[in-house]
Amino acid sequence: MLKTKISRCLMIAAIVGVTITSCKKDKLNDEEDNDTSAAADNSIAESTFNDVTNMADQAADGSLSTYRISNAGEGLLSLCATVSNDTTVVPHVLTIDFGTANCLCKDGRYRRGKIKISYEGHYRETGHTHTITFADYFVDDNQVMGTKTVLNNGKNSAGNLVFSLNVDG
Repeated sequence: MLKTKISRCLMIAAIVGVTITSCKKDKLNDEEDNDTSAAADNSIAESTFNDVTNMADQAADGSLSTYRISNAGEGLLSLCATVSNDTTVVPHVLTIDFGTANCLCKDGRYRRGKIKISYEGHYRETGHTHTITFADYFVDDNQVMGTKTVLNNGKNSAGNLVFSLNVDG
């Protein structure tokens, strides 16, 4: 009888143990599968720095007083952004200034602050390097900080310009 009680207790303990361990969720794997915030943050940062490069390119090609988009619907800069180019200093400084209040741009995003592009030589010349920095620059109330350096490596065999990029932001 004692043997039966011990066997029965061991059997119940084994069933309870298997039930508890088999119903337990593996939190580590669930967290790893569902945690996409790092990827989302990286995507936002990469998109923001790409937008800044596009705006710098447009500013280098456009008017240097109040920036006006030549073709309606093209480009990101709005009419509230002003562009200035200080060629009295070396390196030269091209500044895109959105002002201190949020400025709605053509891509539906609000920007404020300044994007500064330091450069020497001609903007589209092979070997040209320009460095992009920020002064109290925000996109949709998210502050952008860091630097982006763009080196013009010249044209490839197909005749397309090739650039090297270095981002610290």
